Amino acid sequence: MNEDNEIIPAPGLIDVRGHGPVVEDDDRENVADLEYETPNTEQSEKVVEPIVCSSVDEFGLKMLRFIAEQKRTPRMMALIGFLESDALPLDAQLRVKALQMAPHYVVRNGVLVKRVHLRA
Repeated sequence: MNEDNEIIPAPGLIDVRGHGPVVEDDDRENVADLEYETPNTEQSEKVVEPIVCSSVDEFGLKMLRFIAEQKRTPRMMALIGFLESDALPLDAQLRVKALQMAPHYVVRNGVLVKRVHLRA
């Protein structure tokens, strides 16, 4: 900060306050040619059911790849085994980690997910 209480960026950082979005010239020509459709404001008689997605899909993760990745990690497998059948691993470090992390995780549909604690 200087005498006028202005925040001065550290040297070597890029100042982006005055810059607009970066668009290549080819994209500008294509944007001008696009026709924008106005949304239809008429009320439809159909009842639209909301699409329910899992939280894994919401973040763009592939479910099968996510499960496979969890099964490759020894710490995750030890925690899943402990939560499902109270089986502790023989390795001392994995055993301690499983006991420490168990209150914070739960297994749902074979996937280890973090438990959410909402404050009242």
